[in-house]
Amino acid sequence: MILIKKNIKKFLKKIKAYEFVKKYYKKFLVTKVYFSYFIKSYILKKEDSALFFPYEYGKTIVNISPEQVNYGLKTAPRPKRYFIFSGNWDSKENIGYLWEEDYEKREVFKVAGYWSVKQLFIDEMHYKKTDQYKYMYKNLKEENYSRTYGCKNKDELDLYFKKLIKTYKTIKKDGYRSQKELMNDYPDMVKKKDDEIKVYLNRKGEFIQGRGGSHRLAIAKILELESVPVIICGIHYEYYKKLKNDYENKDDKKIIKNCIQNSIRKVDK
Repeated sequence: MILIKKNIKKFLKKIKAYEFVKKYYKKFLVTKVYFSYFIKSYILKKEDSALFFPYEYGKTIVNISPEQVNYGLKTAPRPKRYFIFSGNWDSKENIGYLWEEDYEKREVFKVAGYWSVKQLFIDEMHYKKTDQYKYMYKNLKEENYSRTYGCKNKDELDLYFKKLIKTYKTIKKDGYRSQKELMNDYPDMVKKKDDEIKVYLNRKGEFIQGRGGSHRLAIAKILELESVPVIICGIHYEYYKKLKNDYENKDDKKIIKNCIQNSIRKVDK
């Protein structure tokens, strides 16, 4: 199947139709998810239809204090199709304290995130001496690329840390700017305009970090910044259901908006 996909991609590029097909195929998939949501909403009469709420409808970028994101997910739900998630993904077994100093007690981002940022910018270690560099270099030699943050060779590994150092210096000098704002001045530092720190809302409406932006969140933390932009990638169904019962409005979009605003108000307090 992978070989077939590669051959199709190669053929489309050859006839210069790849970008066109990619654009409209993605639109087709998104439309398919929306259509599925509306059909299920009608059949389920809004009782559990939120479980099929499209991700593109829900994802939201907001500004919050980095002090309010203290836990991270070991395994985060994949926000490719839906925005509401049921299950135990926010249980104690699947989260860890982000700012843990003791290596043995660290449950998330053991060598990356806060620990890497601390070694680089508080302990002032050369990046090649940090635990994260050693970890990535070891996996690079073993060709275990799933643990090298996208780096495929030593040059890319060095570039990864140079970009991280540049990110720190830029934030320290100019303050924290959204990815969309950075695209104009530092396009080499940005993957895409909505690549913000990824967070989820658990069943209590608390912000929990997902996979993405752990270094930027740690930099904001040690620089004691007042707020950072984050992208909300999903909400626990139990939190949605609680807000649905609290508010008279039964429209899914507005209830989700209330969930997000309610959590931001908790932060402001």
